[in-house]
Amino acid sequence: MSKCIGYFSGLMTAVTVSMVEISPDAIARSVQWYADHIEQAKTTQASCNVRVKNGGTLPDDVLEECRNANDAMLHAHHFTPSKPMSW
Repeated sequence: MSKCIGYFSGLMTAVTVSMVEISPDAIARSVQWYADHIEQAKTTQASCNVRVKNGGTLPDDVLEECRNANDAMLHAHHFTPSKPMSW
């Protein structure tokens, strides 16, 4: 039982942290801000991916935050290239 409670507590902490990182009340940070703070861009991008994969919808201001983090990652060349395709 204590393992279950510990797991649940850790899960709630992770969810809370994710929601704090991408707060709908916050003003979206610029692409330049994320380019200057690339680790935060990675964290924000990961949080956005989790929310979308879990079937969540993103409000416009959160979507802008996600796009800015993603754009900064692309401009800074911090992305994983796709595997070559042959047709």
